Amino acid sequence: SGQHLRLRWYKISGEHDAASWVRKLQARGRPPLAIIGGGTSDRAVRLARALQETYPNIEAAAPVFLITTATAENTADDTPLIEVYPRRSFRFSFTNHRMVKSLLRFVQQTPDLWTSKAASEPQPLTMHAV
Repeated sequence: SGQHLRLRWYKISGEHDAASWVRKLQARGRPPLAIIGGGTSDRAVRLARALQETYPNIEAAAPVFLITTATAENTADDTPLIEVYPRRSFRFSFTNHRMVKSLLRFVQQTPDLWTSKAASEPQPLTMHAV
């Protein structure tokens, strides 16, 4: 078909932070389809803010933001992380709230995990899919 999809990796560093890369990508004319990042919650917030500052018009062409492993649900000012760059942000990861719910469900479904027959008898640790 003659169409190509290019995946590029841009290193976030002291010299080129998230805002710097977003501006450089915007200067190319056609925005990327997606920005994948947010390895930590702080990085995700910085990247989402840089995207929102660079692409404030929700109706204009702009990349979507695919949040990888950031778990925070809100920023320090209590804004939902997913709303910092609204309607264009998506998560690949669990939020802190979702992880706690999953852990609690596991503990509730595995009551024998927390009981022991005798203090001297080591109990095997078993893993269950959640």
